Amino acid sequence: MVDVVARQEALEALVERIRQIAPPRWVQVYLAFETHPDGSNPTWVMLGAVNADNRWGFGQFDLDPQVFDLAVAFLDVSEPTWTTLELKVDRAGTFDVDLGYDGTAPAGEFTPALLERLQDYPTTFQAEYGDPPHAG
Repeated sequence: MVDVVARQEALEALVERIRQIAPPRWVQVYLAFETHPDGSNPTWVMLGAVNADNRWGFGQFDLDPQVFDLAVAFLDVSEPTWTTLELKVDRAGTFDVDLGYDGTAPAGEFTPALLERLQDYPTTFQAEYGDPPHAG
């Protein structure tokens, strides 16, 4: 039986840690975490968008060991066990989580579908957010 409270607490702890380590002027952090169905061979990356006044800036954020540990803790209390976690956290603390259950990526690599979403992140972010607040 799934402990819904433990699962929600684990997810909220992960979101809070991402908010704590996000760089100045951040707007959104996108965590992608993929593992084999048995929980082995995790691969992960944190991308994000920052407000660079006249444009959005996109890049890879530093990997934080505590984020990794919290993602694994969330995996440990999830049933069924997910293989793909995509988590977008906004500055206001709102978040969107998408869990996948059929990951088959080789060790150290993302599945092609997730890799494509990572590559398209700047475009999908721009479509959702529009121009930066100071863009004229």
